Amino acid sequence: MLSEKVYTNTAEEFSISVGVARITGYKKKTEHIDEVTPEVYKNLSNQLDINWIITETILDGNYKELQREIYRLKQTNKRLKSELSIYKRAFKNINGNGNINITKPTKVHTA
Repeated sequence: MLSEKVYTNTAEEFSISVGVARITGYKKKTEHIDEVTPEVYKNLSNQLDINWIITETILDGNYKELQREIYRLKQTNKRLKSELSIYKRAFKNINGNGNINITKPTKVHTA
């Protein structure tokens, strides 16, 4: 613990108020490493695929059609649960029955 004289000298020299920080919690480095697990990043690939579909439709000029088709699928098709499957189906309906992975690069998201 520092003496009061050190606090006052520091405050006068730097023209600032001096306080003492109180530590509210402490974790070891291994505890922080254990908190970040691969499960946290599982949804990232789905989001990147959705972003790819949106980007392709914007570049093709079909973004409004994509949004209309997504809305229609959400209203009519209750079997499609995940957001990615809805976007894939809408993209497929707009662009025909071709495979959506034809123009997709092989390494879009490597983490």
